[in-house]
Amino acid sequence: MKNMIRTVTISLLIGCFSFVAHGEAKNEFPWLMTSYKHAHLTPEQRQIYLNAYFETMGFILYSYLPRKDSKAMKQLNAWIDCVMETRGSEKWSPDLGWIFGKNLDKSAAYIFYNEVSPLICEGYTEKAGTQVRTLKLYNYDDWGKWSVKDKAVYLSGYVDTVASFQMRLRDAGMKNDLRDLQIVIEATGIDGILSDVMNMKFERQYPLPWSISRGLGAARKRVLSE
Repeated sequence: MKNMIRTVTISLLIGCFSFVAHGEAKNEFPWLMTSYKHAHLTPEQRQIYLNAYFETMGFILYSYLPRKDSKAMKQLNAWIDCVMETRGSEKWSPDLGWIFGKNLDKSAAYIFYNEVSPLICEGYTEKAGTQVRTLKLYNYDDWGKWSVKDKAVYLSGYVDTVASFQMRLRDAGMKNDLRDLQIVIEATGIDGILSDVMNMKFERQYPLPWSISRGLGAARKRVLSE
């Protein structure tokens, strides 16, 4: 059973390139970066959000995929290679997913995960290596220089990406934390989560999502214990 669950989980992660959910994601989830909010970001903040999506997906892949499995590591490296080679492309935009009013209630990360990544990152697995790597686009010094708004934008990218993955687990009938995440967002908002994140001691040697995840965990523990 454990191996079967792991295999299904890997297929869902790999599925950022090919998976089609059975049933549309429910509209009531409180996405943080909808089309309206995204439209009011500066170009620099849009890049921060996009890079948060890139790094968070790298973190999810690193966390879920077994590092002793060479085939799994090819999936991780395919993602890293795709990001490093294409992250400057104008194709990394959620606008196509929002065109004609489609998915306007969904986040930019949801569009990246379900519609943009499958198009841009197709074919990278075949040439990917098997070494264990991490995707690091920002460091703690970058975080320290950002305004509170910039930090909130990055955090929104992290949370929206995690929610997109948890939603995929839900749609596949697998155990997920989507409901808990929704409760935390509705109870404390982005400002409350950011407060917990900023109280964390950042692990400077790792990409930002390593420490962001601990901050979100603290917010979750705080909210659910009240």
